[in-house]
Amino acid sequence: MKWPCRPSRSGPAGMEHPAAGRCGGDIGACRPLNPSCVTDLRIATPYDTCRQLVRFGRDPIRGAVCSEANSECRSSIFLASTFRSANVTAARAIMRWRSLVSVCCSQPAGSGRVPRLSRAVCRPLCSLRWPARRPASCHSRRRARRLGAGWPRRTPKPAAAEERLVRIWFNRTYATNTHVIAMLRANPDGRPVHVIGTHTDADSPVLVASDEAYPEPPEDCPVADYVAWALGFAREHWVDVFFPRLAMSELADARDDFTAAGVALACPSGDTVRLFEDKAAAYRAAAALGLPVPPHHVVNDAAGLQAAYDQVREVAETVCMKPVRGTGGDGFRILATVAPSLAEVLRPSEEHVISLEWAGAALDGARSTDRDIPRWLVMPYLPGPEISVDVLADRAGGTLAAVGRRKSRRGGVMVDDLPARGVAEALNVAHGVSYLSNTQVRYWQGPGDRETRPYLLELNTRMSGGLFQTVLAGVNLPWAAVRLALGEEVGTLHPRYDVAFTTVSSLVGLGTSP
Repeated sequence: MKWPCRPSRSGPAGMEHPAAGRCGGDIGACRPLNPSCVTDLRIATPYDTCRQLVRFGRDPIRGAVCSEANSECRSSIFLASTFRSANVTAARAIMRWRSLVSVCCSQPAGSGRVPRLSRAVCRPLCSLRWPARRPASCHSRRRARRLGAGWPRRTPKPAAAEERLVRIWFNRTYATNTHVIAMLRANPDGRPVHVIGTHTDADSPVLVASDEAYPEPPEDCPVADYVAWALGFAREHWVDVFFPRLAMSELADARDDFTAAGVALACPSGDTVRLFEDKAAAYRAAAALGLPVPPHHVVNDAAGLQAAYDQVREVAETVCMKPVRGTGGDGFRILATVAPSLAEVLRPSEEHVISLEWAGAALDGARSTDRDIPRWLVMPYLPGPEISVDVLADRAGGTLAAVGRRKSRRGGVMVDDLPARGVAEALNVAHGVSYLSNTQVRYWQGPGDRETRPYLLELNTRMSGGLFQTVLAGVNLPWAAVRLALGEEVGTLHPRYDVAFTTVSSLVGLGTSP
């Protein structure tokens, strides 16, 4: 796996690896030993389930772990680091430090003391030199001066919440949330934040934007194993606030375990997440509250698709289909029964059109191979303006702030659309949708309607891909969600509306190509 190489935000631009020039390129041969405390510099695989480590080798970024096992002090040190190999030889490796992730010793719980480490561990770590920073002491300032430059260690958390560093984790999140990370760093409280990003895609811009970046378990990892890995990862990296995207419902079910580890999950309950992951179930829940829901049918074969198309065609000119479970518009298709004209072929469009016959053939073809066929919603394509409402809600679903965006092809306008906001707030309160969520509606005059009304498209129990656009409304919703997760007062938020905007792609450098 290729990983981007770049200087760390939390450490010096570069330094020589302690093993360089002394171990003959074999990092495993450089081991500080102690008769009473055996300290071993060991290597692990990229997907070690116990610790998220990476191997020392030829790829652009690697990590090293120095761990100490002692029957008396039972201490362990986890040193996460990254470096780039200058000429693909370990002897010339250049370190790019991320941060000291954790120091864990057998000090009594709640003692508040910084644990002391054995000389076997302290001396090799303190021998590292940070050129532009006065060292922190290991056992004492006198010993630090004698050993050379200091070893970076995490200090006790200050008493004042306003001065405390907040460690925030995003797991396999969207690329646009690089802007959310920038919003967190520019929070109105001026609080320092440390962002941790994990992903299976080495090219994810989120990894570049994060202060610490790590690979995740592979795509086929069982959900239960992923939750166990996530809990261990959050403990190991001292995560304060976790914004989950992948496996959100299962992670939410383990909220008590995360809370016991000192980690606040910024998401609703698992039952709430599962309800709105199923669009058909979400439509039933909305209809029970008297909210406008488009007529729809659930199908999974060609015959059902044809019958649903015929019924929807009676009330709408254009018919579309989308998976019952899906995110980001995956699988959305407009169904067509006639061949497109040349003008339609040449016209730039983001609408995905597929022949009704081809869609049915795809469903029956998958059924013939005994594959699990996902359920599909067949419904009218609503051509009216789309309003996307980003909501910050308390733990009971009560609205703390809501910003609507009237979306166009490239940009939009910040709006306070009361009917659209009403749909979002009604669902949030009824089902306890807390923290950040996004509700999408489109105005349509359905059968029996005297005028257009906001029909529910979907509700996402996570931050939307366009959440960063709400910064133009003068509010920092991601940071307010962090304060809410930490149990702090969010304060009064006053969004600005009627602000027009447009979007443009941005370039993110991934470092030197190997």
